[in-house]
Amino acid sequence: MDGETYYVGGESGQCERITITVVVESELLPQNTITNDRSSGFTFSNCTPTNFDEGDLSDLFVVDDENNYRIAVYTTEEGSDEFTGELVAGNSYYIAQVPISTIEPGNCPSQRVAFGYDPNQIEAPDTETSQTLCEGSTVADLEAEGTYNNTQAIRWYRSRNATSPLAAGTELISGQVYYVGQVVNDAERITPPCETPTADRAEVVVELTPTDLTEETQRFCESIGEGNNFRGPEVQDLSPAGEWFADETSTEPLDPNTELVDEEDYFNRDGDNECSQLRVTADFFSTPNAGSTTQTSFCENGEPENLVDRINDSQLGAPDQTGSFSPTLENNIFDPSEYEPGNYNFTYIVESFA
Repeated sequence: MDGETYYVGGESGQCERITITVVVESELLPQNTITNDRSSGFTFSNCTPTNFDEGDLSDLFVVDDENNYRIAVYTTEEGSDEFTGELVAGNSYYIAQVPISTIEPGNCPSQRVAFGYDPNQIEAPDTETSQTLCEGSTVADLEAEGTYNNTQAIRWYRSRNATSPLAAGTELISGQVYYVGQVVNDAERITPPCETPTADRAEVVVELTPTDLTEETQRFCESIGEGNNFRGPEVQDLSPAGEWFADETSTEPLDPNTELVDEEDYFNRDGDNECSQLRVTADFFSTPNAGSTTQTSFCENGEPENLVDRINDSQLGAPDQTGSFSPTLENNIFDPSEYEPGNYNFTYIVESFA
């Protein structure tokens, strides 16, 4: 043991013992570039474990080459046989600074750093190997799902070995094979985020279906009903009857009682074919308002009046001034002097401008 004093004597125990002090020398542990210190052991994870050999491992350490040392890799803590070749995932290795063979004997190697090799091999995300989309679809419409808690991104490529991912707005080509990988950042790793290796990217064949989109406008009164029972136009008022959706890709149909929104678009599909759709724009116009049933009386010598002014308000408010009466009243003026005493019925009609 370094600094310990030992005594040497004969087997008889009669001889005078000789005092020996032992001094153990060794080179400093090599400094690694992962934790940036002279740690006695750590675990390392890289993103692409294939072809990671003892040379790559040696490059993770700073060698004291000014004093003619080099980095050596071993598979055991005490063994003398140096390791060469590719590292095996899950194995442990030991790294030391050792003197190069050309210098004078007596220089000592360092103690060994325990090194755990735990490569982070990222699998491809979950995806369908064949995806059918509508003409005009883009990379953003392709579907894939990350399989890690820390999946940060899904990346699509034109070829298996492509280095630049496709932009989300890139228009897809029918019959083309696309390749997908995922980027994962494990918060407990000391290395950067890892991506699916090119060899493990998943293949997806894309088929595009011709798009048949019909567009039309359907007009609705702002209020629908009879008498004093009115409501706003609803999804159930769209034509044709059936399921309607809020957008082209919705999977949940709208409730039939959902109120329509003026100038909003609604979509009706041809069965399950999302590429054959009817897009309807709702266009609202004011509901004609003729007021409510009214009973009124005039004196024989009363002044002529616009009879519309005598009509009671409806639930929609005061009656429109744009209607006309039946029987006809010129300019809607009622002149009591032109009628014998009695009861008269007039119907006020307001035209719809739908």
